[in-house]
Amino acid sequence: MQTWVKRGAISGTVGALTLAMMTLVAVSESQAEGLNYERLAGPSGVETSLVVAKHTWGTNWPVVYVAANRNPVDALPAATIGDGPVVLTDGKQLNLGGVKPGHIVILGGPGAVPDAVLQTVANGAATQRFAGANRYLTAFEIAKFAATDPARTVTYVASGTALKDAMVAGASKDGFILLTPPVVEVLSSKSCLWALTRLYLSEEMACCLRAL
Repeated sequence: MQTWVKRGAISGTVGALTLAMMTLVAVSESQAEGLNYERLAGPSGVETSLVVAKHTWGTNWPVVYVAANRNPVDALPAATIGDGPVVLTDGKQLNLGGVKPGHIVILGGPGAVPDAVLQTVANGAATQRFAGANRYLTAFEIAKFAATDPARTVTYVASGTALKDAMVAGASKDGFILLTPPVVEVLSSKSCLWALTRLYLSEEMACCLRAL
């Protein structure tokens, strides 16, 4: 299988899939025949994320969101923010390709992205970390930041284990994403965040609620 992106659809595809999980729409070369396509790829998720970031944002990054390559689930909720690229790190170093962003936001705790990684690239840039005790609480911290924008009036609630639904929701710029475990603990404990918003549930989450 080869990884291709059709020109003209870069922004939506990248926002929904690549910036979140570095996963582009994959089709075979024969299926891509006749399309005006370009492959965005690197030898690993880390390099691919940088290629996509530069393709989408050039070298002017007001902010960059950094998540762990080995488990990039923390990148998913950040995809809706849309004010800068998401790049991945191997946990040892962070390659920004020479770009000097104005603000660096780490996604996840030090176990996911160590402080030492941030220190190697900060170079005077403002830094921040969104982190919780687990992926669900990290998503909640990211959502709290996204919710400060009054234009975001929608809460997208998706499984924190079956990540495809959250990955697709990353294309939406009118709200924020909450991840929840199958027992829907986050829905009950974090209801204050989405009480005044329109609520969208993935089918899996809707089934969980109906079972309560």
